[in-house]
Amino acid sequence: MGGEVPSVEVSALKKTNLEDLLENIILLSEIIDTKASLSQRGEGTVIEAKREQGRGVVASVVHQR
Repeated sequence: MGGEVPSVEVSALKKTNLEDLLENIILLSEIIDTKASLSQRGEGTVIEAKREQGRGVVASVVHQR
């Protein structure tokens, strides 16, 4: 498709392309090198959460502020 904003066609009902969406979110966050402000409260949305042996609870989060 091109452009600066990636898009991924997903369906939560059919469970299609959800992994592609997560990969694109992670890739974009690494490319633009997002940083959190230590002086402000964070706000975001949890996309996925799971319990991993040896790590505990792991979450994929999109931060909005």
